[in-house]
Amino acid sequence: MYKRWVLLFLMVACSFPSGAWAQEKPYTFGIAPIYDPQVIEEGYNPIMRYLSEFLKAPVKLLITESYEALTEKLKNGEVDFALLGPVQYVQTKERYPELVYLATSQTTKFGQKRAYYFGHILAHKDSDITNISDLEGKTFAFVNKQTTSGYSFPI
Repeated sequence: MYKRWVLLFLMVACSFPSGAWAQEKPYTFGIAPIYDPQVIEEGYNPIMRYLSEFLKAPVKLLITESYEALTEKLKNGEVDFALLGPVQYVQTKERYPELVYLATSQTTKFGQKRAYYFGHILAHKDSDITNISDLEGKTFAFVNKQTTSGYSFPI
């Protein structure tokens, strides 16, 4: 289940009630449509349960229709905390300076904890592309300008 949290780089908090963690209405954890919604729900339900227990208040998952919608919901106070990739965090922080950074996910590799990030470059299986240098002079398509692995890192 944790492998589905691979894109978990940054979680940010907005508008927690001062002095008290428990509240009447549930907290809302926002995430952009980084995977199929069913996959997101299955993968993030365990962390929603954990956060609910830790905060002693219900935490509901909200999958927005776009990266931009998540940024707007954070800015408008409709989302209390969210998963943001590196590029989205920087862009959101510029527009919403009150944003508070909480955590970067880590993995343990060779006994050492480290932050991580990865992306994939795909080619048709019948193409002659087998390594990165084979891309020279080829046409390259990007996923979404708001994504880190789908746009910012490849350029």
